[in-house]
Amino acid sequence: MQKKVVAFILQPAINQTPQLLFHQFDSSPDLPWRLPGGGVELGETVEQALSRELEEETGLTELNIIRKLGVQHYFKEYIQDDVERHDFLLRPRGLLPDRWSYTVQGAGDDYGEVFNYHWLSCQSGQAIDPEHAKILTPSYIPEFFSEHTDNF
Repeated sequence: MQKKVVAFILQPAINQTPQLLFHQFDSSPDLPWRLPGGGVELGETVEQALSRELEEETGLTELNIIRKLGVQHYFKEYIQDDVERHDFLLRPRGLLPDRWSYTVQGAGDDYGEVFNYHWLSCQSGQAIDPEHAKILTPSYIPEFFSEHTDNF
């Protein structure tokens, strides 16, 4: 079983509609939008892995964990293995750009890949990876569906 972490990074937009940070692979723009995250290394806590993965995949280091959303257990066809995924809700300490690209750092399989980041609202209608889309619900992450995100 592989242990993973995923970051639901939330920020209010100019019009106060909450948005989550997603990325597409520059080399495969036809693939669905994904949330940042990755594997937990031997000896790491899930919080340490979250911080490391975010820095490696986004370049972001100034994020506050709001709360742990939950743990997902499922079989991931792509890697042919069971996954235990720890989901966290985070918020940047300041406003981030609307879009940016980042070359993945670290020693993972995605090293050197360019990720194109973009904020999506719950009304965006974008093609989000089904692995993530199925839990983007008001019961799992109510802050994403609320017009008032200043209170979390």
